[in-house]
Amino acid sequence: MSFRRLVLACVVVSSWLLAAPAEAQFFRNNGIGVQFGWKGLGSTFDGLTGQKIWNMTDQATVGMGYYQALGYQLWFDILQAEIGMGAERIAPEGRDIAPIFSFSATTGVRYIFLEERFRPFIGAHVQYLQILPVAADPDIPINALTGNAPFWVGLRLGGGVEYFFGDDISLIAGLHLAGFAGLNEPPKNGLQSFILPQASGGLNLNIYF
Repeated sequence: MSFRRLVLACVVVSSWLLAAPAEAQFFRNNGIGVQFGWKGLGSTFDGLTGQKIWNMTDQATVGMGYYQALGYQLWFDILQAEIGMGAERIAPEGRDIAPIFSFSATTGVRYIFLEERFRPFIGAHVQYLQILPVAADPDIPINALTGNAPFWVGLRLGGGVEYFFGDDISLIAGLHLAGFAGLNEPPKNGLQSFILPQASGGLNLNIYF
């Protein structure tokens, strides 16, 4: 090999080695996040249909999540768990409206379309939803497949955008629509439905490491 070719090879290798760390600082393999959001239940779908589907208000939610990269554009949302807080819409005769809580856990994937600081994405998740009423006689749907208990498993689809305002810190805004299948018994005088709908959205503050 001539001296000129050796110098050229050294320059190319050195440039690659110096450039690699600069690019790598914008990519981390793991992330954790805190979420504040909204779960669309009865205020949304009972209101749209004029029927008793959920017979509970929409809920404010708070949760946390853990994510892992499957590549630069595909992320595995290992677990996102959240608590929702709302109330009955129409209480049974003889008592006041009572609070209703919920617990949700989701797992699935997100596909990111860009690799810059502004990153639109779509996602598909499996979601577990458990309704947690306070009153002993809540007028809400139940699932005969789960022993007449108010919990379901469904598919959640959605999308949003992620914005990095630091090398390791981002903000995600997302909207989702889910459907929960079951042998559902509706609230009193409610609409019989084997698919219960849910809308959701929120803001996530994420730290990657």
